[in-house]
Amino acid sequence: MTEIQTEFGGVAPISLSEYYGLASGLPTNGPISMSTTYEKTFVVVETITASKTWTPKLNLARFIHIFTIGAGGSGGMGWPARNVGTFGNTDGVAGAGGGGAGGVSYSVIPGTTSGSATVTIGAGGTGVGVGGERNAISGNAGTASSFIGLGLNMTGSGGLGGQGSQATSGGGDSTSGSGGAGGSASGGNTLNLTGGLGGGYSVSGSDVRTSAAGGGAPRFLSVDAGTAVSSTTGATTVGIKVSGYSAYPTIATYASNRSQPFLGSAILSFDASDGNRSGASGSPTYGAGSGGVATESAVTSGKGGNGLVIIVYEI
Repeated sequence: MTEIQTEFGGVAPISLSEYYGLASGLPTNGPISMSTTYEKTFVVVETITASKTWTPKLNLARFIHIFTIGAGGSGGMGWPARNVGTFGNTDGVAGAGGGGAGGVSYSVIPGTTSGSATVTIGAGGTGVGVGGERNAISGNAGTASSFIGLGLNMTGSGGLGGQGSQATSGGGDSTSGSGGAGGSASGGNTLNLTGGLGGGYSVSGSDVRTSAAGGGAPRFLSVDAGTAVSSTTGATTVGIKVSGYSAYPTIATYASNRSQPFLGSAILSFDASDGNRSGASGSPTYGAGSGGVATESAVTSGKGGNGLVIIVYEI
């Protein structure tokens, strides 16, 4: 029991129920035995995906890291016209921008901090679609995530929706628009970063043409652009893929002599989805914007990724 307490902390008299959830493989409730703790190491990462009141676990951590990530916006949608003129020969163009990503607020507090905090998790912007040709609609914004308490008032605002537009006339047509802006961030005592922009678009031509851009991604370092490339006539662009970064941000790595990543793609996904000219766009998992959709069918842009709060205990 003393060895368990040395590894995980706790107070005397020792009770095994103190150690719920303090390592991967330990139960969070119900039966627990000494053998359950064999070969376990104190590494605790909490991912909060629903609004709640949060209190720190009993711990021996030196620091507690808190990431508050806003929800992503959805991409826009455009449906070009085809043969809608008086003589059946007027075509049009349409384009759609990607949704912006949620802002990221990051704080570090002492492991001995006590009390509670109110956690609010943002909802991703709902995907959009139109019911017929010669129509367009802009995407919806995500909402904010927040962590209020324990001396902190952190907010990661939601990303905005990407624009959608179409143009139809008797001759050549053109239209353009922007991707959704990234959500702002505030209250972090270590870092506050605005979310990445969704890609914008431009499209022109004398017959049916489309253009669709990918969504923006959350930023975990100031050098991370998080902004999707804009799309041009007859093309799509991809959403920003955080999982594809050549080096994962150092702040997103468990910073101790028991080093291991805690925000890597194997655990969570912050990848934005791509623009699409032939069907619906995908729905990101957390924080990122969805791609825009510009096509001749009744499909929708994906939903923006929901917000998230991540808690990491550092020994």
